[in-house]
Amino acid sequence: MEDKNVLFLDTIPQKAELSFGKSPDHRYLPQPNRPLTFVVMLSLSAVVVGSLLLSMTVMFNVFLLAPSQNEQLLTNLACAKHIQYNAGAVSYLPQSQVMNLHARKTSYDFEPSVILSGCVGISLANGTAPISQCSRSREKRTCLEWKNKARLVMEETVLTKEVRCTSVSWEALTYDINDFTDCYNMSGAHWYGFGQVFDQKWPIENWSMNFAPFVTHDSISAKTAYGSVAERLVFGSRGVGIYVPEDVPLFVSVNASGDHKICLMGRFKNSPYINNDDLPPFLKYNICSSDNALQMRNFAAKNFFSLPPPNKIPDERMFTSPIWSTWALYKKTINQSTVIDFADAILKYNFSNSQIEIDDNWTPHYGDMTFEPRKFPDPKGMVQQLHNKGFRVTVWVHPFASLLSQSYQEGKANGYFVKTKRGTPKPTFWWDGIGAILDATNMNAQNWFLAKLHRLKNIYGINSFKFDAGESGWLPPSPFYMASPGINPSLYSTMYVKMAYDADSDVRHQEVRVGWRTQDTPIFTRMLDKDSVWGYNNGLKTLIPDALTFGILGYPFILPDMIGGNAYASTYPDRELFIRWLEANVFLPSLQFSIPPWAYDGEIINISKKMIDLHKKFAPTIISLAKQFSESGAPIIRPLWWINATDDISLTIDSEFLLGDDLLVAPVLEQGARARDVYLVPPYKWRDERTGSVVNCGWHLNYKADLDELPYFTRIIK
Repeated sequence: MEDKNVLFLDTIPQKAELSFGKSPDHRYLPQPNRPLTFVVMLSLSAVVVGSLLLSMTVMFNVFLLAPSQNEQLLTNLACAKHIQYNAGAVSYLPQSQVMNLHARKTSYDFEPSVILSGCVGISLANGTAPISQCSRSREKRTCLEWKNKARLVMEETVLTKEVRCTSVSWEALTYDINDFTDCYNMSGAHWYGFGQVFDQKWPIENWSMNFAPFVTHDSISAKTAYGSVAERLVFGSRGVGIYVPEDVPLFVSVNASGDHKICLMGRFKNSPYINNDDLPPFLKYNICSSDNALQMRNFAAKNFFSLPPPNKIPDERMFTSPIWSTWALYKKTINQSTVIDFADAILKYNFSNSQIEIDDNWTPHYGDMTFEPRKFPDPKGMVQQLHNKGFRVTVWVHPFASLLSQSYQEGKANGYFVKTKRGTPKPTFWWDGIGAILDATNMNAQNWFLAKLHRLKNIYGINSFKFDAGESGWLPPSPFYMASPGINPSLYSTMYVKMAYDADSDVRHQEVRVGWRTQDTPIFTRMLDKDSVWGYNNGLKTLIPDALTFGILGYPFILPDMIGGNAYASTYPDRELFIRWLEANVFLPSLQFSIPPWAYDGEIINISKKMIDLHKKFAPTIISLAKQFSESGAPIIRPLWWINATDDISLTIDSEFLLGDDLLVAPVLEQGARARDVYLVPPYKWRDERTGSVVNCGWHLNYKADLDELPYFTRIIK
């Protein structure tokens, strides 16, 4: 056999290994009634000298090897470390199919470089079910079958100049299989993607997430769940990406119990997935490879995001001036007087605004889209007053309806809520009680809900809306019925965002807090509520990891949560935390206050004005980058590796970010600190915009930053 770069799939009963290296020149025939090893040869369509290239591509042949010759073959494979030898016999790891992906830098390398390894088919039970090549194998596809149990198909699906992809698909041949589970080792790379979680860290090998359904959820109320913005994409710094289609009943674990693995499970049993057709479990996904994380992310944006990207952006005033919300300051104790007083204070202290948002508890019952008359005796007059003062006015809305509300009676009579099998509304529990939930997949229900919102505009002069919830995790316990169920309940989130956009498609100054395949929608997406703490426990240190994650997943119009957090401990955040939070927020796309600067002292007011002015100064840059998203798919807020995808330090920094390609921001995030270590991406020189001095790339230790200072730097390109 000609010596060439190939991919190998070496499969032993309960064990499969995939490697990329030189092909062994072995052609053996199987011996009857003996375990068999399959070596699937796949050609590499190109070899790129000096860069890693992985390709699961065209198959040449499948060879059956007798066990007595296994050792000779496996010693030529880098993944032979998974094999144990005992008295000359080959043993294998139970309950697993071990898969290794290798790449070689050039055709002359002797040792392949492992870029991904893992175990597939972990959940298959021990046994002696024979493995055979099934009839579905052909050029560009390999198919292996565990008799009467399962089928594994791998097939080339995408072929571009820079990126190679192969689909992996497990199919159950019996209902006795509960799930399929494949796990991949994160070692040797840094990993990004998946979405928002409670303890948001960057890169995600620093997470610790046990298996959970990969659907949209409120990761504040369910801290072990995946959050409101979620996409089935994860990719590593060595250029490998994994994408799972939305119809797969997917569970995901990341570094569970410190195992340093990403595990994918396909399962219907005890899951939120909708299985009206009584399907057996299945699992399918794509593994793609490229040179680096940036190349893989941009490939994914063009091939796996909802397309086309929007040709509009949200309201430019929201990019420029702060939103002021009643929530963290007043919680539910709002009325007409408190709203007017809040607006007057904003003006008294000479702060600008994009709009004022009236939050929770303005209605008689949740779901009734009218003002509570005792708290708001003249809502139309109030809104007009606010308009006269220069405020646009938004109100808080959500998909829930109290069982005591008039909306519940209307929706029940017309079938507008998620239902039981009998067709009656199926109640669900949410953070403000129990109620019915709008069926956002029902277009008649959407039109009914939107009519209520347009009534608020027409009668009271309301300008737009803060859409809360929308995650599939708030749907009632299964079984339930929607107009367009599909398998994945996160379709609910997609339809909810589309409805929210239709509520204000002209000005586009609404907001949502959920994202699931809605990258094509020009709408501000808010981070989940932050706690008023410094750390990674949903505090300040999660702000930048959240923003970076939103951006790489295709959600560039980031609305950070309230500056200083939500003050859920019934006390305001301390003054230092408040200012450092504001500084970390300055170069993000939008500012949102609730706890006001005047709740502290004159120094805090002055620093706040200084930072708001700095944001306003760069608002044209932010708006320009927002418009570029539709052309390039590049986020507004970018990780440091965006301008140097091979720099290992840039791949791990979670306390700095880029605004576009040329502005690096390094806020202070440690309590009590008046300096921080700053890393400037090589090989560039950078200008400190506070001092005007030019500094070299690399680490700068103990870089001074007093309470009123925000370190930021401009890249100098000769």
